[in-house]
Amino acid sequence: MAFFTVGSLPAQLVITGTVQDSQSSEPLQYASVSMVDAEADTIATGGLTNETGHFRITGVLPGIYFLEIEFIGYQKVRSAVFATDSMKQSLQNLGEFFLEPDVLELDAVDVAISAPAIMSAATKTIYDPNQLYSATGGTCCDIMKSIPSIDVDADGQVSLRGSPEVAILLNGKRAGILGGGRHTNIMAVPVPAVMVDRVEVITSPSASQDADGMVGIINIVLKENKASGFNGHVNVNAGTTNKYNAGAYFNFRKGSINHFWNISTEDLSQSGSAYRRSTLVFPGGENSSLSLRTVETNSRNRMSYLSGGTRYEISENTFFKGEAKLVPFQRDQDEAIDLDGQHLFLSKREDGFLQLLDLGFILEQERKYRLSGDIALENQGWNSRQNGEENGTVMDMSLKGETDMNRSILNLDYELFLTPSIKLETGVKDRYLAQDRLRIVLFQSSGSDVDFRYWERVKAAYLNLEYITFMEDMVFSAGIRLEDAETKGTFGLDIGLDTLLGFPDGLIADTEAYLTKYRKLYPSFLVRYTPSRLTAFQAGYSARVNRPTADFVDPFPRNLFEPSVLNTGNLNLEPEFIHALDLKFSQVLPSWSWEAAVFGQRIENMIRDDEDLMNGASVITWKNAGNGSNLGLEGRVKFKPLPFWVMTLTGLYFRTETDQAIEADLTGRLSGFHGKITQVFTFSKGGILELDSRLYGPQTIPTGT
Repeated sequence: MAFFTVGSLPAQLVITGTVQDSQSSEPLQYASVSMVDAEADTIATGGLTNETGHFRITGVLPGIYFLEIEFIGYQKVRSAVFATDSMKQSLQNLGEFFLEPDVLELDAVDVAISAPAIMSAATKTIYDPNQLYSATGGTCCDIMKSIPSIDVDADGQVSLRGSPEVAILLNGKRAGILGGGRHTNIMAVPVPAVMVDRVEVITSPSASQDADGMVGIINIVLKENKASGFNGHVNVNAGTTNKYNAGAYFNFRKGSINHFWNISTEDLSQSGSAYRRSTLVFPGGENSSLSLRTVETNSRNRMSYLSGGTRYEISENTFFKGEAKLVPFQRDQDEAIDLDGQHLFLSKREDGFLQLLDLGFILEQERKYRLSGDIALENQGWNSRQNGEENGTVMDMSLKGETDMNRSILNLDYELFLTPSIKLETGVKDRYLAQDRLRIVLFQSSGSDVDFRYWERVKAAYLNLEYITFMEDMVFSAGIRLEDAETKGTFGLDIGLDTLLGFPDGLIADTEAYLTKYRKLYPSFLVRYTPSRLTAFQAGYSARVNRPTADFVDPFPRNLFEPSVLNTGNLNLEPEFIHALDLKFSQVLPSWSWEAAVFGQRIENMIRDDEDLMNGASVITWKNAGNGSNLGLEGRVKFKPLPFWVMTLTGLYFRTETDQAIEADLTGRLSGFHGKITQVFTFSKGGILELDSRLYGPQTIPTGT
C-alpha cells in the first residue's frame, strides 16, 4: 500500500506603491525597488517604477520584509519593516514614498545632484530637457542640439547617428506641425523647451511602431499638467541672434474633467553662406568646365502654436481626450548667388495655416489589459511666391503656388497580460495623405500652369510578444508588422513651358504617373540583459522602410530662376527597405558611466543624390543606386574631474556605401565623424554653467556625374 501526501505551495502576494520627488511631487520613473527579507537580510525580489511612479512586485511569499528604494541623483529610502500574510490579503498597497535629491557637502562647495539627464530603458533612451541646460529658455530645436546622438544642421534638418533618415514624432504621432516630408526640419516646431517633458530616442523599434525611418525614431513628448485647480506657466526669451520665443501652458481641473491650453510663438532669423566648386572630369582624366557657385542666404521663420483640449477621466487609467491645434506660419528666404560672373538675387515667401483635430481614449486595468485608440484629422494649406533679379534687373518671370495637404491617421491598439511576465500587443493602423501643388509660372504677360498631385495610403497590422523574467533582469520582445502601402503621383505642365523656361530637352515630361504598391512584412526582436541595476546589454533587430515622399518625387525644379543648376525630384523612385541591427552596452560606476553601441543597416534600393549634365546644365536629383550598407560606432563617457565639474564626451563614426550600384557613378562611400564635449559647472552660491563644443571630421560624400 502506498500513501501520498498532497501539500500546497504558499500563496503568493502582490506589493504595490508609488515613488515621487519630495520637492516637486513628480513621479519618478525607473526607480529601483528592492524587497529585502528582513530576517536573512537578502534581496528576495524587486522591480522598477513606471511612468506614473507606480511599482508592482508580484510573486511575493509570506514573510517579513522591508523595501529599499533607489534612484540615481536621490538619497536611498528604506521603508519600515512589514509582514505579508496571504491569508489576510493578496494585494498590499504600501502607499507613497518620497525621495530627497542627493546633496554632497564639501569644504567649499555644496553640490545638489538632480535626476539624471539620460535614462536607458529596455526599448529607448530618455533625455530630460530640464537637465540639458544649454537648451534652457530655447526651443525644441535647442533640445535636439543638446542630445549627444542627434545632430541639427544649419537648415534645421535632424540627423540621428549621422543619417537624416529618422522618423520624428510629436506625442507619438507624425501628424501635425512636423509635416509629411521624408526629412524633418526641427525649426518648424515652435514649441518652447519648457513645454517638452522628455525626448525618447528609439533605435530598435518594436512592431507596434511605424516601420518608417532607417536609423530609428525620435519621439518628443510634451508636458501635460493634471493638477487640480487653475495652474500655468509662462516663458519669454530673447536672443542676440534675432531669436525670440514665448510660450505658456495652462490647465484647469475640477473633478474628473481637465481643460488644458498651450500657446507659443517664435520669430527666428538666420543667415549663412556656402560655396560649390564643380569640375567636369572626362573618362580620359582631363579636366574642364571649372565653376564656382557661392550663395549667401538670409531667412526668417515666424510661427505660432495654439492648442486646447479636454480630458475626461473615468478612473486613474481610463479617460477620453480631445484636442485641437492651430498653427499659422510664415517663412521668408533671400538668396544672393554668384556663378561665373552671373549675379542672381532670389526671394521666396510662404504663408500657411495648419488645423489639426486629435481624438483618443485609453481603457486600462493595470497589469491586465490596455485598450487605446485615436484619430487625427489634419489640413494644411499654404501660398508661396518667388521672384528674382539678374545682375540688378528684375526678371520677367515669377512663380506663384498653392499647396493643399490633407491627412488622416486612425489606429487601435490592445495590450493583454497573459501572465504577470508575458504581454501580448496587437493593433491596426490606417494612414492617408493627399497633397495637391498648383503652381503658376508668370512669364512676361502670360501664365502657365504646373500641377503635381501626391497620394499615399498605408494600412498596417502588428503582433508583438514581450516576456520579462521574474527578477526583471531580462527582457525578450519579438513581433511582426504587416504593411500594405500604395503611393501615386501625377505631374503635368503646359505644353512648351520647359522650353520657354530654358530647361534642357527631356528634363521634364509633360505628364507622368508614379505608382508604388507593395505588401511587406517587417519583423523585429529585442533582448536586454541587466545583470545588475547599473549594467545592461542589449541587442535588437528591426526591418524598416524609407518611402519617397512628395518632395522627393516632384520633378518641378526647386530653384526655378537658376537653370544652370537644377534640383528636381524623381517620379521613378522606389522605397528603400532596410534590415537594421543594434548592439548596446552600458554601465554606471561610482565615479563615472559609459555606453557603447555598434549599429548597422543593410539597405535595398538605396537612394542617393545624383548629378548629371544635360545640355550644359547641372541636374541634381535622387536615384535608386542599388544595394548598400550603413555601419557605425557610437560611444559616451561621463565623469567628474572635480566635485563641481561634470564632463561628458560623446563620439560617432559612420560609413555608408553602395556595393552593388545600378550605375557605375553611384558607387561610393559616405563617411564621417562627430564628437561632442559637454561640461557642466555647479556653483556653491547657486547657478549652473554649461559649455558645449562639437567637432565635425571631414566627410566624404559621393555624387554621380
